[in-house]
Amino acid sequence: MCALQSFKRRLDEIEDPAFCILGVSRILGFVDKDEDVRRLSLREQFAVFNTLDDIDHTICRMIADGESTKDIAATVHLTTKSIENRRQRIMTSLGLRRPVEIVKLLVRLEENRMIDRLR
Repeated sequence: MCALQSFKRRLDEIEDPAFCILGVSRILGFVDKDEDVRRLSLREQFAVFNTLDDIDHTICRMIADGESTKDIAATVHLTTKSIENRRQRIMTSLGLRRPVEIVKLLVRLEENRMIDRLR
């Protein structure tokens, strides 16, 4: 949720009833019980995504491809528990709540030409 500051001003000098009030709002900041829950912008998520190591990138791409945790673990030579832990750490660092949001993020990054094609 955003906190807004709004300004209103009468425009009597125009002398047209269709233009009698001008309203302008600006975002002051985000309001949330827990500041960490605030959604990161795409640019912020991209910056965080770039700090992830190659294994994390591989995990993200395999999740996007619909691979199971077991298949991901076999590919990157880690245990399934390690993959689950890394996936949770990735989601936390990117401000995501569910694994499907990793897929959505990668699609958005690809659509905005911030990363190469997923496949």
